[in-house]
Amino acid sequence: MSEKAPRHEFLLLLVLASMQFAHIVDFMVLMPLGPQLQRIMHISPEQFGWLVSIYNFSAAGFGFFMAFTIDRLEKRKTLLWLYSAFLVATLICGLAPGFWTLLISRALVGAFGGVLTALVYSTVADVVPQIRRGAAMGVIVSAFSVASVLGLPIALYLANLYGWRSPFFAIVIVGIPILYLASKVLPVMPGSTIPPVGNYRSRFQKMLTAPGHFYAFRLTAILVASGFIMIPYLSMYMVTNGGVTEQELPMIYLAGGAVTLFTSRFFGALSDRYGRLRVFMVLAVISLFPALWITNFGEWGIVWASVAVCLFMVFNSGRMIIATTIVSETVKPEMRAGFMSFNTCFQQMASATAALVAAQLVTADSAGRLQHYELTGYIATACTLCALYFAWILLRQDHKSHPVC
Repeated sequence: MSEKAPRHEFLLLLVLASMQFAHIVDFMVLMPLGPQLQRIMHISPEQFGWLVSIYNFSAAGFGFFMAFTIDRLEKRKTLLWLYSAFLVATLICGLAPGFWTLLISRALVGAFGGVLTALVYSTVADVVPQIRRGAAMGVIVSAFSVASVLGLPIALYLANLYGWRSPFFAIVIVGIPILYLASKVLPVMPGSTIPPVGNYRSRFQKMLTAPGHFYAFRLTAILVASGFIMIPYLSMYMVTNGGVTEQELPMIYLAGGAVTLFTSRFFGALSDRYGRLRVFMVLAVISLFPALWITNFGEWGIVWASVAVCLFMVFNSGRMIIATTIVSETVKPEMRAGFMSFNTCFQQMASATAALVAAQLVTADSAGRLQHYELTGYIATACTLCALYFAWILLRQDHKSHPVC
């Protein structure tokens, strides 16, 4: 970075990243809890697929509802209210007595958490100058790494000791002081005073047809789909097919998160220096190899499983950092929050659809080993190649002279 961030800006980024941390742990922890939920609640693989995907469908629906009004709201108050509602919904998850209650509570968490994520990214784009924005996005995205290094292993450890409900209670306990800190450091961010033009249909069409918007939406959606076609069944596959035990699963996430914790800001700063799209294309091509490796994994045990997952997490998070920065810079500031919320809708729909597709492809044999998981790797590869094409199209848009490129 050519300019050092002031202390108050870094503190704000830490608080926003902490909000993301709680949200990501809440979202991620359900997937490695799958074996426990199947055993205790007698949930089938198809029902588990719905538990994962309902979060995304709900986030997409609520995000679409909020996309055209969120820019007119005061962002500080909206962030605090959304985060509070997210914590309440998480508490309901921990108290859920059965499948249907858990399904509804996951839908509530998705509704509030999805819009919360869009507003966090929008806040970074509004507050942080462009010269530091790539590295700032790296700080926010690094919440995923911290969640993998600390949040997820601790959550799984608690689940092994006290049952599957305990991680959700822990998220609420940790989230309360984060909420307090956010109320202290978040700046007042007035909503847009520009009145909306036209009805929802015309504004929807304008959002889609603005230069670069449609390809920006498709870029991030296809990237999310390429990862989420594999992620929901990754833990099960490592246990049933990869020679990894349930007790060793936290070590894999710990290793992957530890590496990405250091690479997230590095990739963001790299894009500030050498150009967003150039760095994105390099990372996207490299990410093809660990995706194919993981989905064709043999019984290699914990060491090679950790290496494969590390590479997968590093390059997938790196390319998403750059893509998120790119799309945040394709929109005018006065409509950025709505744009990011709308973009999140595309991402959530893509991830939910990918999870359901994976649920239809992946089956289990009589010994419990997953079958046809390698198909998800081939689909992920095709999605990544499509993302490269969309990025190339963005490069040729009228805003190609913008620093984003």
